[in-house]
Amino acid sequence: MKGIAFISNGDGSRVVMAAGFARSFVPEGTTIICATPAGGSPSPAVIAAMKESGIDVSDIRIHPIDDLENSRSDLVVAICEKAREACPPMPGTPPIVTWNIHDPAAPASGPKEAFDTVSNYNLRSTRDSIEKHIEELFSMGYFKALSNVNTFFESVLNNLSDGIIVHDFNKRILHFNKAAEKITGHTAADVIGKSCHDIFPGGFCGPKCNFCDES
Repeated sequence: MKGIAFISNGDGSRVVMAAGFARSFVPEGTTIICATPAGGSPSPAVIAAMKESGIDVSDIRIHPIDDLENSRSDLVVAICEKAREACPPMPGTPPIVTWNIHDPAAPASGPKEAFDTVSNYNLRSTRDSIEKHIEELFSMGYFKALSNVNTFFESVLNNLSDGIIVHDFNKRILHFNKAAEKITGHTAADVIGKSCHDIFPGGFCGPKCNFCDES
């Protein structure tokens, strides 16, 4: 199963719009995840703007970005640089691309009538920019090519005779190849996203592991 995650900072309007457009392009069975630092739900303004394009996004949930620590995706699209910096290490270490699309919720000043006009214009402009990016991502074959990076990498790991366990700085397991499954008796599905010290207590890695001395 393929998966794609859209991440941004701000109110989540950009990831919701990206997910809404992506639904028309992703292969059947592909999971789509939206994430921002706070999570939440689509705003009425975003729902209305997307309805103008014939797309219903009212059912889309915005996850807290920390939820990605336990989420499997083949590609992450950071819609702003700050979101890319905030993205936690993810199981499978999927490739990340950055678009840097304008935040339509950027602060504005002036009379309410002028503010509403600017806000609506910014929202539609951002929506149209995201639609173009999404169309190119899928119609030009970028999603397929980038998501296949993970498939190829996993294939390489699984064809090695040595057991390979990859974890992040918090000891959370990101990769666990077939040889590691055979050696340890654990499956990748059981250990991915969990602390290697919880799965393998008692200095399993041996004296050369820099993480085994940490509490």
